[in-house]
Amino acid sequence: MVPELRPHVELAYRQRLKRINIDQRYRMEARFFHQTNAARTELEDGYAFNNFRFRWRIQGAVPLWKIDNKRSLRVRVSNELHVNLGRKIQINVFDQNRIYGGFSVDFLPNLSFDVGYMNWFQQKPDGNFLTETYFGLPPFTGFRLAFGLGRGQ
Repeated sequence: MVPELRPHVELAYRQRLKRINIDQRYRMEARFFHQTNAARTELEDGYAFNNFRFRWRIQGAVPLWKIDNKRSLRVRVSNELHVNLGRKIQINVFDQNRIYGGFSVDFLPNLSFDVGYMNWFQQKPDGNFLTETYFGLPPFTGFRLAFGLGRGQ
C-alpha cells in the first residue's frame, strides 16, 4: 500500500423530510501518491500528483428511539460513489462504491457511536474488481465528532 495525500474541497448539504435526515456530500480530491521504486517495493522521497477523484455520498438517518431530549438511537443508510478523473486514468474510471447500513447513538449533541455493515466494492487499476464486507469492525465502528457552523448545528 502506497501512502497518499488527498487535499480536497467539499460541499455538504442537510435536508429534513419529516422524520428522515438526508445528508449529501460532494467532494473533489486531488490525489498525490508517495514516490516508489520501479518495482513498487520501496518508498522514495517525495509525492507526485496522480489524478482527481470525485465522491458523492447520500445518507439517510431515521430516529428509532428517543432516549431523552438530546439523545436518540438512529438507523443510518448510505451510499458513496467514487469516480476517478484525469489523463492517467485508463481503465478504472469507476473507483469504488461503499454501501453502509447501521445504528448510531448520540452521547452529546456532537458525539455519537456508530456500528454497522459496509459493503465496499472497488475497481483496481488493472480493471479487476474487489469486494470487501465489514460488519461492526474498525474503522466502521467508532465515534463520530461533528462540528459545524450555521443553523441547526
